[in-house]
Formats: sequence, C-alpha cells, structure tokens
Amino acid sequence: MAKVKALIATVLCGLSTFTIMPNTNYFQHISPDAASITNAAWQRTGRNMKNAMDKVGECIEPEKCSEQKKPSK
Repeated sequence: MAKVKALIATVLCGLSTFTIMPNTNYFQHISPDAASITNAAWQRTGRNMKNAMDKVGECIEPEKCSEQKKPSK
C-alpha cells in the first residue's frame, strides 16, 4: 500500500508542474514582421564585416593599397 501511495504522490507532483494557462509569454522573442528580421540580419552582417576588416587591419595586396591611397587628379 505504501508503494501505491508513493506512486500516486509522484504522479500528482509531476502533474502539478504542467499548467493549462501558462504565465510565460513565449512570443516576446519573435519579431512582429519580416522587415525587422531583415534589418537585424543586415546590421549583424555589417557589424561582422567591420569587425573582420578591423581584425585584418592592413591591406592584403600592398600594390593595390598603394593605388587606392593615391589622390585622384
């Protein structure tokens, strides 16, 4: 009989963790429209490109860098 009571208590305790009406808003992390998703993606892309250029910090092909640095007439 003690085993049955323990089993019932375990089942009831387990069921009490689930609610029919949750209080958590899972939609708060979802963007409302496609434009905001696209905008955020382009911002990440630009940030990553800038970070990559800052990390490199110098021109890979020096002859092309010298051509770019010359003032145009």
